[in-house]
Amino acid sequence: AIHLAHKAANKNAIVLGSIAPLEDCYIPELFPGYEIAFNEFSQLGRWMKDADVDGIILETMNSISETRAAMDALSPFDLPIYISYYLVDAQHLGSGESLNDAIYLLRDYSVQAVLMNCSPVNIMSVAVDNLVSIWTGVWGIYPNLGKGKPAPGGVIKEFFHDDELISLMSKALNNGAEIIGGCCG
Repeated sequence: AIHLAHKAANKNAIVLGSIAPLEDCYIPELFPGYEIAFNEFSQLGRWMKDADVDGIILETMNSISETRAAMDALSPFDLPIYISYYLVDAQHLGSGESLNDAIYLLRDYSVQAVLMNCSPVNIMSVAVDNLVSIWTGVWGIYPNLGKGKPAPGGVIKEFFHDDELISLMSKALNNGAEIIGGCCG
């Protein structure tokens, strides 16, 4: 997949290898613990480095503990790391820990960009204000277009209107977002 992505990418594009939480993006209590996570993230990082990715994106990270294990394991590979958090509300990760504390953790690591993904448009709209107040580096968003919590089976029954998404993207860009996109839906 990485080889095909490089082949399809133009000279201005980068190819990121994506790593999600090890067990479930929406159930942080399934985190297997630091040692197991560190070993698994190290293996995933090695595979991605060997496959020649341009960087790694940690997507839908839902807890500080798992973020720490991933950052500790991946930092030695000397690849740009993008990190994207899943929020249950505008100020808290899926684990209930504060977005502020999650951002504070990143001061100890080299991070290319901080993103928020897979949370609905209404949560992202307020979270943009929170992120701008605590992160001074490159940032972005890619929301879930479904209303309510993400469904475990991935079925989205009700969507935000296009105008609501456009309004959120305008708000993000006007506040300095350098990366925007869409997640589920």
